Amino acid sequence: NNINVVVGGLDLDFRGEPFGKMNYLLSMADEVYKLRGVCDYHGCGSPATRTQRLIGGEPAPYDSEIVLIGDEEEGYECRCFNHHSVPNSPGKNGIAQGTLIFDDSKQRRLFYDDHPNLTH
Repeated sequence: NNINVVVGGLDLDFRGEPFGKMNYLLSMADEVYKLRGVCDYHGCGSPATRTQRLIGGEPAPYDSEIVLIGDEEEGYECRCFNHHSVPNSPGKNGIAQGTLIFDDSKQRRLFYDDHPNLTH
């Protein structure tokens, strides 16, 4: 039954916590290739590992809805770990509990090594 299944989606919500059933799907996979965006924060350009929700141009608070379809005032941006912000998060320093933390050099290495066909 050699069947290949390809799934695309977000692994983390805007809070930096597991999103929906994606965690379950990832746990069943033999291979996982994570592609990253580029941090939109003031031209940062680092690999983005987080989704930043914006409401009125500002980071959305932790207690806002998980899924929100918006416009220019309410939307999403790619953010690196350092520029991702979740006001009122119950985690330490606004970092959601359960979030894995990598230093910037490790984050960059993971970005490139996630997919064997990406060039450095």
